[in-house]
Amino acid sequence: MARPINMHFVITAGSQQVFAGDLEVVSSWIQHGSNIQMRLNGETMQDGNTAEMIFDIPTCLATLTRGLSLEPGDIIATGTPNGVGMAQTPPRWLRAGDVMEVEIEGIGVLRNPVG
Repeated sequence: MARPINMHFVITAGSQQVFAGDLEVVSSWIQHGSNIQMRLNGETMQDGNTAEMIFDIPTCLATLTRGLSLEPGDIIATGTPNGVGMAQTPPRWLRAGDVMEVEIEGIGVLRNPVG
């Protein structure tokens, strides 16, 4: 079995950062073609798929590890599907009391309140 990876999620919205939590996954769970959704207060704001990424996860990891060692807790920011709040009309920003959910198919849902 592959070694688990601890993933930490930090969401940035404008000048605010929200620590979204920890998730332990096994690298083989992250598949090309996995659906990714972000919901805000139950409303789907972003809906994408890893197949839409310019570089797939194995390519990202292979390229990064040519020049650095990844350690547990490292964060790899790959971008985000369409639907970011600042690009909406009017812009939509996170507010205290909002609940964010990030779901990656085959891994699970990470749910956190905005404080």
